[in-house]
Amino acid sequence: MYKSKRNKNSKNSLFVLIDDVLYYQKHHKAAQLSKNQAKLLHCLLRGQGKKDQVIDFVWGGNNTTKSESKYTQLILRTRNKLSRSGFPDDTILTIAKFGICLNESPSPPADELNRDFINFDVESRVMHYFHM
Repeated sequence: MYKSKRNKNSKNSLFVLIDDVLYYQKHHKAAQLSKNQAKLLHCLLRGQGKKDQVIDFVWGGNNTTKSESKYTQLILRTRNKLSRSGFPDDTILTIAKFGICLNESPSPPADELNRDFINFDVESRVMHYFHM
């Protein structure tokens, strides 16, 4: 369905979408996605995470209450699929009054966490998204 798509803001993106498979390059993870999940990730890799943009792309612009319910379910199912495939739980971030985005500095996957020390700065990750 889709050729390789990288985040337009980063030539060394952590995430690559090829057909219906999302690859997390840094930690060698992959997730097989449904058609709509692949469309969702396609939007996010292009920096188009506004709710209306996603609904328009995935369901063809039928922005109704039913579409908003489908949108919420799609995000929930995609997060669950990524988590089950070993991606960090914070791979997809929700930004209030905006929509969603891919986290370019997610926490390490649970299976690779050193339980004695976690080295990440949450404040800098959040600030990155407000300066896009």
